[in-house]
Amino acid sequence: MPRIFGRTRNIFIKDFKEYVTPCQFFINFYYTSQFSYSIILHLDPIPSIIYYGTQSPVLIKHCMFFICNKRNVIMDYSRSASKLIGLSHKVKKEQEEILGRELHIDDVVLQIVRMEA
Repeated sequence: MPRIFGRTRNIFIKDFKEYVTPCQFFINFYYTSQFSYSIILHLDPIPSIIYYGTQSPVLIKHCMFFICNKRNVIMDYSRSASKLIGLSHKVKKEQEEILGRELHIDDVVLQIVRMEA
């Protein structure tokens, strides 16, 4: 079982508009005479990311994040993905109605390729 307490970890959380965003959190137990044992959680959004093989950080708003299941069905996605390729919750639902199935990451990749052509 991985250790969570006393280490900085990265996770995706959903905001109030149902978009995922990468965050960093630190959680630990502390003891104080006034409160006895307390759990402290510090959560920060990640402003940028350095991809393997690059030297300069890329702002999160320029990155697209998709959370997919084993069948490549898009379960969640970031606000930046919504802005960069126009994939709002409404558009996703409409696309699924047109396709007659759930939206796959392959469908999004094809859409991006068409936009670039």
